[in-house]
Amino acid sequence: MIGYIKKNFLYGRLYHDIEVLQSQALAWLARTGNAMVHGTTKKVPQQEWEQEKAHLSSWAPIGLMPDYIVSVVLKDNMFNYKGNSYSVPCGTYQGKGTYLNLRLEEGDILAVYNQQEELLCRHELYAGRGKTVINTDHKRDKSGKVRDLIHQTAALFSDRQQALVFLEKIREQKPRYARDQVQAIRDAISGSDGPMKDTALDTCIVRGLFDATAFKEILRQLTDLSLQPASREAMIKLLDPANLKKAEIRPKGSDIRVYENLFNTRL
Repeated sequence: MIGYIKKNFLYGRLYHDIEVLQSQALAWLARTGNAMVHGTTKKVPQQEWEQEKAHLSSWAPIGLMPDYIVSVVLKDNMFNYKGNSYSVPCGTYQGKGTYLNLRLEEGDILAVYNQQEELLCRHELYAGRGKTVINTDHKRDKSGKVRDLIHQTAALFSDRQQALVFLEKIREQKPRYARDQVQAIRDAISGSDGPMKDTALDTCIVRGLFDATAFKEILRQLTDLSLQPASREAMIKLLDPANLKKAEIRPKGSDIRVYENLFNTRL
């Protein structure tokens, strides 16, 4: 339908304002869109409408519809509702076919339930479209305690004890964001080269940088350096010892005064 309007009514048409365009659209429908024989049905839409509307009745709601809306959970623990994306707690996605029940509450609040009717979260509805609404708390891994997470992350380093000291120091300085800090470090070193992450750990401890952002930046710099091509050193090839005297040969030179006399001589 959109393509039909764009390629027939709107194509090449001068735009003045909405009122004029609306009147032109109604006139176009009366003479073209609804008045001509349809290419597929071979019927005139206006004539069909006159016949069908006599059999139509007013719409009335019935009580058979559920009081919730079903939505699919995506792999990134997000779901879509009216053109916007909303987050759900980490771990909600349990594979293909994971669904949510959405209920509208007073104050434009969207309540999110799982299939077991357990309340997962609430979101304030966004009026526009194309917005991604994320509750930062949903991105946190709450499957275990912070201490367990610290021990699991420290085990990924070569020097586990040194890593424990580093991570515990982060927990001491940033108790409110300790989980997020340790989680960020664990994500950064997943798949990373062993010596690089150990070097990044040593550098942070030496410099007193007990922060996930600093650790990630140092690790990134080390990774970038490792990807740079190694500088090629000039190769020195020694002469055959039997022919070392060739290296002492000096080409015969000319006296510069000969050329000076040639330039100064006038014919």
